[in-house]
Amino acid sequence: MTTPTERKFAKIKEKVDRLKREADKAEGAYEELLRVLKRDFDCDNLDDAKELLERLIRQEQKLKAKLEKSMAAFKDKWDDQLREIR
Repeated sequence: MTTPTERKFAKIKEKVDRLKREADKAEGAYEELLRVLKRDFDCDNLDDAKELLERLIRQEQKLKAKLEKSMAAFKDKWDDQLREIR
């Protein structure tokens, strides 16, 4: 027969073991993420990945603005002709 203290200890031990497994799983996922970042984006750490992401976001914003400007110029130039063929 187990005592209440032994049951409490067993319950705590189960929780500790579960948390250790979860920590190991999270560590493995983190290491895999770092491998993918290195392989696909040549980033050595999360700071490098954040910097790359910020650069890519700025680049996307510039390209989007350029596209919008080009589309507006296209519309100004060709809108009348396009309406005629509709």
